[in-house]
Amino acid sequence: MVSGVVIVVHSNDIIRKGLSSIVRSIAGIRVVEQASFGELDFRASDILGYIFEPSALSHFKKLGGVCAKSKPKGILIYADSKRIDSDLPFIETNFSTDKIIDIVKETFSNSKTFLENQDNELSSREVDVLKCVALGMSNKEIADKLFISIHTVITHRKNITAKLDIKSASGLTIYAIMEGYIEPSSIDIRG
Repeated sequence: MVSGVVIVVHSNDIIRKGLSSIVRSIAGIRVVEQASFGELDFRASDILGYIFEPSALSHFKKLGGVCAKSKPKGILIYADSKRIDSDLPFIETNFSTDKIIDIVKETFSNSKTFLENQDNELSSREVDVLKCVALGMSNKEIADKLFISIHTVITHRKNITAKLDIKSASGLTIYAIMEGYIEPSSIDIRG
């Protein structure tokens, strides 16, 4: 399985973790979080690009020499109104989740690795299983509803987890809501 990595570099833990959580929801993208460029390991061959704070622009520009095979792509994170002179796309911390996802997808869409990841999209049956998981159904309930065996449900769940790199039911629920597979109002929060 081909996978791609987006590296989020920001000194503020809340901004870094929040943005990483959003980027992780994009199928096929894995995220590495770092507080600074100094902590990065440049040996990974499947790096799609970097999302970083403006003060790290000089470190990002140095990557052109480190990553000799391709020019690295980057997105700036603005947490305030101060702007720097750069042609790079940017994200503001007050942008909606959908807008941030659109910017990340658009920026990294020309990457060969990203295009190969499109094969990791969920099948229609996997989407059916995902919806049931997001609604809190057990494997047996899903099997009964979709007229498939429990073994098949488990296999679909494993495939969904591998494709989305989301391991928890709550994470899958958030993904299902963000992708419009289920309505938030359809979830029974009483457990």
